[in-house]
Amino acid sequence: MKIFEHTNPSYCDPPGAFREILAHPRYTESKSIEQATFKEHRFAFFYWYKWFNKLSENRQNIIPPTLISIDYHLDMAAPQGFEKDELLELKNISESDLANFCWARMNPLNDGHILSAAFLNIIGDIIVLHKKETYEDEKVQDYVDTFGNSHTIYTFKDFNKFSEFILEYETTSIFFDIDLDYFISKVGSYQDGEGYKILSKKKIKEIISPLHPYINKIYDFIEGFTIATEQKHCGGSINSFKILSTIEKQLFSDGKNWKYE
Repeated sequence: MKIFEHTNPSYCDPPGAFREILAHPRYTESKSIEQATFKEHRFAFFYWYKWFNKLSENRQNIIPPTLISIDYHLDMAAPQGFEKDELLELKNISESDLANFCWARMNPLNDGHILSAAFLNIIGDIIVLHKKETYEDEKVQDYVDTFGNSHTIYTFKDFNKFSEFILEYETTSIFFDIDLDYFISKVGSYQDGEGYKILSKKKIKEIISPLHPYINKIYDFIEGFTIATEQKHCGGSINSFKILSTIEKQLFSDGKNWKYE
């Protein structure tokens, strides 16, 4: 069987991903960042890896960016055995190979990308707003990476506590991550007549708004923005796109210009 290599292995994106270059929300004239939107949440790893390497080129002894994630699920599966071995082999591979790795080798349940990134020290501390019912309302734990660095994980179910914590948290850079399934108010099934239900536009706007001080804190330090559309967990493409449209209109005036207070 013939193996087909990517025509441009040094410049590509994971399957189905869409990437935009945006002016930085605070340093609009001098700095840009990327926003990446994709279906499978594990593809966030591709962008965090690439963005961290780019930051490392310009800064000595860089502190990895804090990950701030909004997600229905925690996505905290830790890499084990062969997964750790494969992660350690990623150094100096092409973007094409990295994209293939995320697609073909990372956990297809889309719950291993966060601690895989922490394992390689390409993200720092982790702050998650989630809806996992069986998990404690507030929990702090540590994860030690392959280099011996400790990453503190802060998880919240209460939005107000989450947003207040971000304001008090000290950081030098942030990767902002959203999984659209957080905005599902009722998890259904395709056989259920009622199916899935999404939060009202009003509620989504209350959570994602440039009027929120926590969003402005993210604006100050953001180095990259990832969005997982996860149609499967949103109850289909229509629900997912409705949520995405609401969020994009909250943060951008015309798809590219950031909104402010």
